[in-house]
Amino acid sequence: MGNCFAFSAEAGGARGSRGNSGVSKNSSNNNRSSSSARSSLTVPSYSERRTASVSSLPTPRTEGEILSSPNLKAFSFNEMKNSTRNFRDEYLIGEGGFGCVFKGWIDEHTLTASKPGTGMVVAVKKLKSEGFQGHKEWLTEVDYLGQLHHPNLVKLIGYCLEGENRLLVYEYMPRGSLENHLFRRGAQPLPWAVRMKVAMGAARGLCFLHDADSPVIYRDFKASNILLDVDYNAKLSDFGLAKAGPTGDKTHVSTQVMGTRGYAAPEYVATGNETFERLATFGLVANFMVYLMTVYHMDQVSASNLISIWSGLTNFAPLGGAFIADACAGRFLTIAVGSMASFMGMATITLTAWLPQLHPPPCPVGLPRVQCKGPEGAQVAALAVGLCLLSIGAGGVRPCSIPFGVDQFDVSTAEGQKGISSYFNWYYTTFNVVIIITLTLIVYIQDSFSWVVGFGIPTALMFCALLFFFVGTRIYIHVPPEGSVFTGIIQVFAAAYRKRLLKLPPGGLDAEARVLYDPPPAKDSPFQSKLPLTGQYRFLNKAAIVVENDLDSDGCRKNGWRLCSIQQLEEAKCLLKIGPVWASGIVSLTALSMQMTFTLSQALKMDRHLGSYGFQIPAGSVTVISMFTIIIWLPIYDHLFVPALRRVTGVESGITQLQRMGVGVVFSVLSMLVSGVVEERRRTAANAAHPNLHGVAPMTVMWLAPQLVLAGFFDAFNILGQLEFYNREFPDRMKSIGNSLFFCSYAGASYLCAITVNVVHHVTGGHGRPDWLTADINLGRLDYFYYLLAGMGALNFVYFLHCARRYRYKGSVAVEYGPGETHLDLELTKA
Repeated sequence: MGNCFAFSAEAGGARGSRGNSGVSKNSSNNNRSSSSARSSLTVPSYSERRTASVSSLPTPRTEGEILSSPNLKAFSFNEMKNSTRNFRDEYLIGEGGFGCVFKGWIDEHTLTASKPGTGMVVAVKKLKSEGFQGHKEWLTEVDYLGQLHHPNLVKLIGYCLEGENRLLVYEYMPRGSLENHLFRRGAQPLPWAVRMKVAMGAARGLCFLHDADSPVIYRDFKASNILLDVDYNAKLSDFGLAKAGPTGDKTHVSTQVMGTRGYAAPEYVATGNETFERLATFGLVANFMVYLMTVYHMDQVSASNLISIWSGLTNFAPLGGAFIADACAGRFLTIAVGSMASFMGMATITLTAWLPQLHPPPCPVGLPRVQCKGPEGAQVAALAVGLCLLSIGAGGVRPCSIPFGVDQFDVSTAEGQKGISSYFNWYYTTFNVVIIITLTLIVYIQDSFSWVVGFGIPTALMFCALLFFFVGTRIYIHVPPEGSVFTGIIQVFAAAYRKRLLKLPPGGLDAEARVLYDPPPAKDSPFQSKLPLTGQYRFLNKAAIVVENDLDSDGCRKNGWRLCSIQQLEEAKCLLKIGPVWASGIVSLTALSMQMTFTLSQALKMDRHLGSYGFQIPAGSVTVISMFTIIIWLPIYDHLFVPALRRVTGVESGITQLQRMGVGVVFSVLSMLVSGVVEERRRTAANAAHPNLHGVAPMTVMWLAPQLVLAGFFDAFNILGQLEFYNREFPDRMKSIGNSLFFCSYAGASYLCAITVNVVHHVTGGHGRPDWLTADINLGRLDYFYYLLAGMGALNFVYFLHCARRYRYKGSVAVEYGPGETHLDLELTKA
C-alpha cells in the first residue's frame, strides 16, 4: 500500500470550534508591574484572517511595537472576565507553572467578549502575576505568535495587558494536549495512523520554524505543548522560551536545555525477512514513539535525531544491498545476512524492553516526569545497535527477496512464465494478510498488554522465517553475481562519448550487429542469455564500434572504458527505457497515498458505528477495506481472469505488464473521482445537519468503501504490475537494482505528496474563505482536492500511454555451446 506522511496543510483561519485546551510551561517568575499598553488599531475579523506561512521575521521589536501588531486583538481585562464568567472553575481546562487556562467565548466577527455558550470558543491563558520572567515570556509569545502563522502552530487571537494582569487568547483545541492522550489514566490509545499524523504535524511545525529566513529555536518541545484540534491535527504552542536562530554572521546559538526534561520524540522500528521486516514497519511504527516516552524517558531532541539517522539509513540501504547482491555477494547470501541482521535487531529491541539493565528504571508513581531518570550511554547504544541492525536487514532483504523468488522459475518455459505471474499475486496477497494481522493484533498487544510480548512475537516469527529460509538452501537455485553492473553502464556512456564522432555502419541493425563488439558470455557464467541489439538510443551503439588497438591478440578488449559489448549497451538502454515508465508510477502512488491520508479525516467526520448501538470502527482501520479487496481479488484474477485472457491474447500472464499497470492507473483516477463525489455528499450532509458545530455527517463510514475498493484494485493491478515489469524487463544481472527502484517510487511519491499539499494550501482560499485543506474539512473543499488529483491522474495516464506505446519489451538471445562452436539462437521473449 502506498502510505503518505504528508498530511493536509490545514489553515488555521477556519471558523468554528477550534482550540487550545491548555498550554503548559514551567517558568520562574519575579515581580514586575506594567502599565496598560492596549492597542487601538483595528483588527480584521477572525473568520477573514488566513493562516499564511511567514518565511521571515523583522528585526527585534520594542514592547510597544509588539503590542501594536495589527494581527492581534487587544482585550480588556473586563472582557476576559465576561467571556469566562470571572474565570469560574467549571471553565478551567488546564494549569501549570505559568498559571491557568480557561474556556471562553468571543464574537466571531467583532472579537468582542460574548456570553458563555455563544459565539466562538477560545482558550484564555491567565499568567500568574509574579514578576519579570513571567512578563518576559508572555511578551516573547505575543511577539512570535503575532507574526508566525502556520497550520501546525497554534493561532494567537489576542492578548490582555492591564496592570499586573497578563492574558493570552488562543484558538480552542478540543482534543487537548498530546500528553493527555499518552499518559492520562484511562485514556484510549491513539490509533497508529493518528499517532503518525500527530508526529508529522509537529515535525512540520518545527521544520517551518527552523527553515524560515530568520529561524526560530523553539526550545520547549514536549507532549504537553503539542495540542490537537478536533481532527487530531497537531499544533505547537507555548513560545515563551523561543529565541531567534542564527542569521548572517551571527552563527552562535546557546545550547542550554530549556523547558521540561524527560520527554521523547517519535520513533519507529522495522523487522526482518521481507514480510516480517515490513510487519514491524507497519505495526510498530507509531507504538515505538510511546515506548521511548514511557520506558526510555528520552528527550525529544535526542529521539528526533535518532529517528532521522535511522530513517535515512533504512531508506537508502536497499540501494546498497542491491549493488552488493548484483556485484559480489549474490541474492541468497545478501538475504541471509539481511535476515540474520533483522532478527538480531529485533531481538536487541526486545531485550531493551525485557532486561532492566538496558532501559532506565521506571518512574515511581506520583514522581513528576521531569525527575525521571533518562537513559545512560550504554542503554542508548543498545537501542542504536538494534536499529542499525534493522537497517542492514532492510537493505539486504527488500531488494533481493522478489528477484530471488523469480530465480527459482525457468523463464524460458511456458510453465515458468505462468509461475512468475502467480508468484507475484500470492506474494502480495500474503503480504497484505500479514499486515492486517499486525495492525489488529500486534499493536493491541503492545498498547494493552506488554512491550516484551509485543516485540517478542515479531522476533519469534522472524526466527521461524529464518529457519525455513535456511532449510531450503540445498534446493534453491543459486545465481552467483557477475560483477558490478553500474561500472559497465558508466563505461557505455564514457565509450560512446569518446567515439561520438565515428559513423555507424550503414545497413541497419543487422549490419551493425555483425561488426559491433559482441563476445559470447563465458561458459561458466550463470547468465547464458544475452540482449539483442536494438535501435533505441542508437547513439550509444557507437560504444561497441571496434577501432584500432581496441582488441588484443586473442580478440579480447583491452580497455572497458574504450570498448563495450552489445550486452552492456542494452543494459544501459534498459535503464533509460524504464525510467519514464517508472516516473508515471510516482504520480499514481501519490494519489493513492494522499487518499489513504485524507480518508482518515473523512472517517472522523462520519458515523463509524456498526448498527444502531454497535461497535465503533477506529478511523485508522477503515483503510483495511483496500487490503481485503486485494486479498479477495488476486486469487480470483489468478485462477479465473488470467486463463480466460490468456486464451484471447496468447500472453502467458493474460495481459502484458504495461497493460496491467495502465489498468491500475485508470482505477487510480476512478478512485479519486469517487472520493470527490462521496466527499461532496458528506460535506453537504455535515453542514446541513451541523452548520455551526462542525459535527459528524449523518452518513455511515461505509460510504468510503467504494473509493477504498477502487484503491485496492489500483494496488492489485498497478503495483503488482510494476513489480512484475521490473523483474521481467531488467537484465538478469540487474534484477536486484530493478527491485530497489520500485521502493524508490514510494520515496518519490512522498516528496510529490508534500509538494502538492503545500501548493494547494498556499494557492487556494483567501478573501475570507479557508483553503481546500483547512483543518475542519466541513469548511474546506477536500472534494476539489480529490478532483485535482483525478486531473493529475488523467494527465499521468496520457503520459503513461505515450511511454507504453514507445516502449519495446526486452528480447533475449539464448546461447548454446556445441563442440568447438558458438551457436546464437535469437528469440524474442514474450511479454
